[in-house]
Amino acid sequence: MQNTYADVIISINVATLDKIFQYKIPTELIQKAQVGKRVSVPFGYGNRYETGYIIGIGQHLSWEEDKVKTIKEVLDEEEAISEELILLARWMKDRYLATLSSCLQTIIPKQLINAERYLDIADYNTIDKVIEEVKKRGYKRQYELLHYLYCHGVTNVKSLKGMIPASVINTLLKKGIIRYSEPGDKEDDDEEFLLEEPLTLGYEQQKVYNKIISSICENKFSQYLLQGVTGSGKTEVYMQLIEEVLHQGKEAIVLVPEIALTPQMVHKFKSRFGSLVGVTHSRLNQTERLTVWKGARDGQIKVVLGPRSAVFAPFSQLGIVIIDEEHELSYKSETHPKYNTIEVAKKRCEMQNGVLLLGSATPSVNTFYEASKGNMSYLAMQKRVAGAMPKVELVDMRIELENGNKNVFSRSLHEAIEDRLEKGQQIILFLNRRGHSTFVSCRSCGFVLKCPNCDLPYTYHRSDHKMQCHHCGLKVGIHEKCPSCQSKYIKYFGVGTQKIEYLIEKTFPTARILRMDLDTTTKKNAHEKYYHDFKAGKADILIGTQMIAKGLDFPNVTLVGVIAADMSLYSSDFRAAERTFQLLTQVAGRAGRNKYPGEVIIQTYSPENYAVQAALYQDYDLFYQQEILFRENMDYPPFTNILTFLIQHHSEKLVVESIQTLYSILQYYGATKGFEIIGPAPANLSKLKNNYRWHIIVKHKDYGRLKNYAEYCMKVFYKYNKSVTLLYDLNPLIIH
Repeated sequence: MQNTYADVIISINVATLDKIFQYKIPTELIQKAQVGKRVSVPFGYGNRYETGYIIGIGQHLSWEEDKVKTIKEVLDEEEAISEELILLARWMKDRYLATLSSCLQTIIPKQLINAERYLDIADYNTIDKVIEEVKKRGYKRQYELLHYLYCHGVTNVKSLKGMIPASVINTLLKKGIIRYSEPGDKEDDDEEFLLEEPLTLGYEQQKVYNKIISSICENKFSQYLLQGVTGSGKTEVYMQLIEEVLHQGKEAIVLVPEIALTPQMVHKFKSRFGSLVGVTHSRLNQTERLTVWKGARDGQIKVVLGPRSAVFAPFSQLGIVIIDEEHELSYKSETHPKYNTIEVAKKRCEMQNGVLLLGSATPSVNTFYEASKGNMSYLAMQKRVAGAMPKVELVDMRIELENGNKNVFSRSLHEAIEDRLEKGQQIILFLNRRGHSTFVSCRSCGFVLKCPNCDLPYTYHRSDHKMQCHHCGLKVGIHEKCPSCQSKYIKYFGVGTQKIEYLIEKTFPTARILRMDLDTTTKKNAHEKYYHDFKAGKADILIGTQMIAKGLDFPNVTLVGVIAADMSLYSSDFRAAERTFQLLTQVAGRAGRNKYPGEVIIQTYSPENYAVQAALYQDYDLFYQQEILFRENMDYPPFTNILTFLIQHHSEKLVVESIQTLYSILQYYGATKGFEIIGPAPANLSKLKNNYRWHIIVKHKDYGRLKNYAEYCMKVFYKYNKSVTLLYDLNPLIIH
């Protein structure tokens, strides 16, 4: 009988080991070893056991027979990853300069890779007879294990350590008397949701629906950009498209930013599709996430709703992928492989003849540019389903100061808050910075108290009277004296959400207040509690960061106040204007979404800026025409591709020497070939978690040439220096 071999990728993220290794499949594992399953294999000179992924099986051997090792164990009862997703991982490896192992580990949920193993009896109908026979042969340990499982049911393997030898467990597994199982699933909560009928679509909604449904019925890949103003009913269109997809026996993925995955969004989908919906997000525990993944793989779940990672839901009949708020930065991974979710979703739809739908009130400049060039179909919904667009007012805080108002709140905002409180209507106050004061300084000598790990100013938190670094998390007590000059004149400067809460309490003492930011929502289900409390009218004013800017629909909110509109306007990133416009437009969309008219007051020190002006008029085209000219003149995306290299190490001297070496390599191989090299220079966060950081930026219009150039230059660099950390990113959404 001819031997059968498995092509295995070892689960070690080292570029030199990123290749296929062949292993012999022993006879007893022939039926179990399948493509997509994880295996335990001997690896290296010491034959230590490592986890690997089977990505191919055959009888052709590329190695010498005497050098081929044998698979020890198949770790999965069911496939961990489908052949389609293996192909996707191969594509990601090439696209993002990643190892295939890291791509596979990204696609396979960590909850499966790291899952604890559980044992159960394979057949309870015959187990009484089996236990009796085991007892009569005198196999004491086998009897003990079977009796324990019979009494206790599904059992964690770790809990048996020291009680039952591994050899006993393996013997009973091989005989099929026991099996690996899963812990009990969490209690199903679908009965809480009464299934609702679809709403009647308006004219604009119906037009969009008809256009997309034709592509779904044609069973061919297509992609759309849907630009719909806040409150235009995009979610209802999404759900009715999904209904048709399900009717055709296919599946759907709906991606939303984590901060927009609100109880309201979950309720809408659960109320429409019931138990067919699986929701995944970072606040679920390990068992809950694994339950959703396996439900999608096994066909119990047909719609997966979640953030970025949900794009890898193990569907085999994918009909549509919907990416809501497609402009959000969180759709780009910040860890390797640094994939772009929109690109991955497009690839999945191409592979399965599905439809990709990108939705946003404020599309990213890159996406809108692609649509304007005809590379995707453009659709628009310009009217709200209920309520009119809010009235927006700009307040120039420079004039407020000239007129003697030194308060955080302008006179207009102060009066508007008073008015809404009298009328019993609700208010949202937005400031995209948490904490009480944004930095602490000495008034005598000007010394600013900074984090020693990151060399960035501490933020003062009034709730626990401590200073905290928002980059590494270090907390320290308040200094009574200046560390530099010993002066007692320590003062807190700047404004965060805690300070706004404090000022509202002083100015409007009868107002009931809720604050939503990273400091108040760390506990599980905190988002849900705040959402339900505010919607139920248990608070008059909601203060928060960008987590309140999206996905929330409160009918009684008639006033939105933006405290500092230009906070993000003058960052060093070329997308600063785009982010400012998007954030202002999104937060403004929270007002006037029902029968009461809405008002938005934007406080700014830069009222003449085109991004702020466009937000005033809720005019995307006005913003886009200005921004695209700026991008073209400065040769920024979408007119070019950007590659960033970042070197970090705790030795500043070594970082500077290494970045100069990298610069020389980049210059030597690319300066005369159209590669524009910018830098080297200290990174925007020049010190982070006790590491010094320098970066280089490279531009080129051809993505493929830029990727190949980066790969070659990194190989050359590593010949000279392996002691520093070299990070890279192709077309980053945030330049560090």
